Amino acid sequence: MSEQLFLLFTRDSGWAKAGISNQDVALSAGLFSDLVFAGFIEVEESNNAQSSTVRTLDPAPSIEKNPELIVAGYKNITENPDITVDKLLHAPWFAQKNEIASALANRGIITLAQGKFLGAEWEKFPTVDSQPEEELRNRLGKILKGEAEASIQDAVTLIILGEVGNIKVELRKVLNDVSFRDVSTRMRKLGDQHLEHSSEYAIKAVRQAVNSMVSVLSGSAFFMS
Repeated sequence: MSEQLFLLFTRDSGWAKAGISNQDVALSAGLFSDLVFAGFIEVEESNNAQSSTVRTLDPAPSIEKNPELIVAGYKNITENPDITVDKLLHAPWFAQKNEIASALANRGIITLAQGKFLGAEWEKFPTVDSQPEEELRNRLGKILKGEAEASIQDAVTLIILGEVGNIKVELRKVLNDVSFRDVSTRMRKLGDQHLEHSSEYAIKAVRQAVNSMVSVLSGSAFFMS
């Protein structure tokens, strides 16, 4: 999910998109979810993300066979034991853009470059292979149109994207014939179907992370605990 969100947040030119706020927190929520679903971390049972402690599982499941972002995230949390969900989402060492970009660059999807703005040099990440992002956008669009079933990962990606940006705007090419109201209704249904009433431990942990992110951004929660 962190890689998918990174692609959605980044222009083909390599610059971050304007109009999408709190991208760092959103990327952290995505990587946290990746680690939970991959079975690398667990979260203590609590309804309060500010006091819910994140713990790595030792040993991690087949760490040498997992994508580099999962491995890096796992190691970062191992080096910072007993961190809470809320603090993890705001930790500068977690879900770093350069690590996500490097993972995508190693797969030939983007490249790493330097750009200049107002005399200062900044990293940028131009697209090399646009197909993965196009396929992602088309799949998410079909889900929101009710033309395709969503995986739990797709549902979380859409919920996170919806909290930091405007879904209708970000996916305008595939949602040009769908109203804002229909998009909002579909988003709520996705949350209800995949996350809200689930008793599965991993999904409850992801719900805590999403709620923590949403509460910081909007002062409310997407899901009721």
